[in-house]
Amino acid sequence: MSDELTELPEGWGWISLEVVADAIDPQPSHRRPPECLQGVPYIGIGDINDDETINFNRTRKVSLDVLKEHQERYILKKGDFIFGKIGTLGKPFKLPEPFDYTLSANVILLQSKRKLLTEDWLFYFMKSPFIEAHILKDSSATSQAAFGIKKIRLTPIAIAPINEQKRIVAKIEELNDRTQRAKEALETIPQLCDRFRQSVLAAAFRGDLTADWREQNPDVEWKELTLGDVIKNKPRNGYSPKPVDYPTKVKSLTLTATTSGSFKPEHFKYIDEDIEPTSHLWLTPGDILIQRSNTLDYVGTSAIYNGNLREFIYPDLMMKIQVIEEKVKIELIHYLLSSQATKEYFKKNATGTAGNMPKINQQVVMNTPVFIPCIEEQKQIVSLIQQCFTAIDCIQQQHQKAEEQLNQLNQSILAKAFRGELVPQDPDDEPASVLLERIRAEREKINNGKQKSQRTSKRKSKTVEEQEV
Repeated sequence: MSDELTELPEGWGWISLEVVADAIDPQPSHRRPPECLQGVPYIGIGDINDDETINFNRTRKVSLDVLKEHQERYILKKGDFIFGKIGTLGKPFKLPEPFDYTLSANVILLQSKRKLLTEDWLFYFMKSPFIEAHILKDSSATSQAAFGIKKIRLTPIAIAPINEQKRIVAKIEELNDRTQRAKEALETIPQLCDRFRQSVLAAAFRGDLTADWREQNPDVEWKELTLGDVIKNKPRNGYSPKPVDYPTKVKSLTLTATTSGSFKPEHFKYIDEDIEPTSHLWLTPGDILIQRSNTLDYVGTSAIYNGNLREFIYPDLMMKIQVIEEKVKIELIHYLLSSQATKEYFKKNATGTAGNMPKINQQVVMNTPVFIPCIEEQKQIVSLIQQCFTAIDCIQQQHQKAEEQLNQLNQSILAKAFRGELVPQDPDDEPASVLLERIRAEREKINNGKQKSQRTSKRKSKTVEEQEV
């Protein structure tokens, strides 16, 4: 099946998936049913969150008639799982109760035959890197990647002795519990980093960070001003013409380019219009971009433009300001705009009707309170904030690396499990060959029963025809 699993542990064997599980196509017609806003969720792999829950707020809804039609073909049971067959391939997901939803045409429903396998053996094997490699090798690619139901049914499944299956599944679940606890602990780190950043900014604009510096420079004072007092001109909105899907001379930033609080040059669209070289729309290094419209948590988000001169224009949902550098450091204003106090000011003064994103206008931005020390103290504040933020960035990089390693760890656990390296083997276990022989015998019995039933049906049919004659 894969170069990674060419040799099975002693006592194991191979068998086709169709022997140990029912692979069901939820919607054989492959036609997407019409949407029904008050209907039932229509679940596909794309509706699964990273934490392996269903995002019911995002799912498409279909009518109850579609659910009833599906229930004529299959009944969901505990332990059933789906497997992506079109677009997103694989990604097995165990279906949660209650089963008040139906399944997308882009997935296959897999129902393990529990008399033949330990519960969840098939689920974990289908999540393993060996299946990922198998799909990558055998999937077809046209406009979308696909792995049809026939291929799924013929997928080779590694079978261990029943008792060994139980030990392996138990060990996988024990280790999964540990990795889940580690993941939950890691998930708190970004929020802690954000809180630390805000604590640093609050301390900076209370004057706490530079208290020692002021003791050595007692004659300095802070001034209470507004943003309008320290910028060259009034804030100006950008421009958002219709984008095109081919390269042009003009690149227009999208809102995502500044949502993180830093400038991200990869987020732009091309526009097919001539923009005068002298237009205010062209960005200059050191410009500060402010999001004048976004969700309440992001309205007012700022970023310093550090790209090339006249490489980008900015959209209508942003304003641009340029600070008077003789009065104030660019970085200081950006940090002040990023502080919790300023964020709360923007939230309080944002306007918008129901269903629309909140907006802040030019006057609100101009009236933003700013507390400004002398230039020398500003330099000290900016330097200290940057030192703290560099330490926080380092923590977040380590956090991201830890998350990636944790995801790799889950795959490593499954790889070791199905190479027979996760738990010790017991020589007293009944070998898989005996189980496989029992499976074949049971399957043969079922097939013989079907053939007998068909012959009986034919004889009855013939008798009826003779009587009619």
